[in-house]
Amino acid sequence: MTRFESLFPLGRLQEILDEIDDLLEEVDSDTQTWFGLHGWMAQVRYAMGQSLSAVPDFFDDAERITDPQMRGPFAVFKTLKRLEEGRRDEAIAAAEGFRDAFEGDTQLLLIWGPVAAEALLDLDRLDILKDITVPIEAQWRYQTWLRHRSEGLIAEAEGRHEDAAEALQKAVAIAESLGHRYGVTWAGVPLARVLGELGRDAEQEALLDRIEPLSAEMGTRPLTEEIARLRGNQNLAEAN
Repeated sequence: MTRFESLFPLGRLQEILDEIDDLLEEVDSDTQTWFGLHGWMAQVRYAMGQSLSAVPDFFDDAERITDPQMRGPFAVFKTLKRLEEGRRDEAIAAAEGFRDAFEGDTQLLLIWGPVAAEALLDLDRLDILKDITVPIEAQWRYQTWLRHRSEGLIAEAEGRHEDAAEALQKAVAIAESLGHRYGVTWAGVPLARVLGELGRDAEQEALLDRIEPLSAEMGTRPLTEEIARLRGNQNLAEAN
């Protein structure tokens, strides 16, 4: 899966889906590789705003997933799918497993952390987000990106907009230095939202101009829609 791990931060999402389709034709079903491919499919489809209905619901087969590297992805996938289905209580129960699933595995968390964070925000479970991301000891810059992004999202949710802006600006700067388009946009969109809350309109507009084409190129529809919403708010404020 290392190729997907390198493609994902670069925002080459459709390329990952295409390769998954090709690989699924070659692997036996219900194998660890089969489970892993569908875990990646779920994450990429979520990032692109596509339904998870096309991903097999294999949660009854959890005991057959023996690869420890699949624990985190499995928990995140189950949470996202139950959220999409409107089964909130089951989504919360699945999210409770994030702490154990990601314990001590920051490399795995780097890949799944951004998507896990979105699910936890939807579920209003900032406590879990704090537990799995804020204590990260940064060995690599991308780990620092994840921590700053999570700290920014937590601060935004708690109404600490200045703190949120500071943390998210650090995250964007790190992602840009690494050439990680996915990281730039996934930290840039909440940063733009926070800048709007702070009335820093010129900074918000400049940031939206940078991240809008990146989101469009990657096909991350939820981010593109949020950018359009922020543009609309900006235009409304100017009209008033």
